[in-house]
Amino acid sequence: MAGAGSIGRGPPLLRARRMLLALLLTFVPLAAAQAAEIDAAGLKVAFIYNFAKFTQWPERSDPAGAREMRFCQLTGGKGLPMDRLAGKSIDGKPVSVRRLSGPTQVTGCHLLFVAGQTAAGLVDIHKLARLRGVLVIGDGGSFAREGGMIGLVQRGNKFAFHLNSAAASAARIRFSSKLMRLAEVVHHHDSVPKGGGK
Repeated sequence: MAGAGSIGRGPPLLRARRMLLALLLTFVPLAAAQAAEIDAAGLKVAFIYNFAKFTQWPERSDPAGAREMRFCQLTGGKGLPMDRLAGKSIDGKPVSVRRLSGPTQVTGCHLLFVAGQTAAGLVDIHKLARLRGVLVIGDGGSFAREGGMIGLVQRGNKFAFHLNSAAASAARIRFSSKLMRLAEVVHHHDSVPKGGGK
């Protein structure tokens, strides 16, 4: 049965959104000399970095001795300015950024932002992610509902996100309870494509 739940309305929701804003402000530069308005692509990058801070990867995607966190993107167009994250760190490991040319390159990534792919391409990506323990993030609530792990939802100048806990569990990826509470919707049903290992 598809289990999806929303964070409750009223004060708890307000506190959750304030918490998310506070988390974002810990790494989004907001110096007075900078432009007052952060572009949507930059906000997505900020969310992606914060998702990683509250994610635990399995041993197979982060073997002993790994010295960096590999953030990748596979997009049909310009993509996101993820190079802004170069030099930042996750759990003491520096972030490196890569742009991929095809799904088979997903293997070397900890995290992948994907956009502009065909339905068949997404199936391949999700299968590889399950095998290699890659956190896969995309646009829209339907992305999480249909097998992705995190879907970013934009409404005007505001963002929310949906999680698919079943897809993450299939890849042996764990989200912190804080991240789970902040998600607008959490899908618990198994929408992960069949095949690709266990």
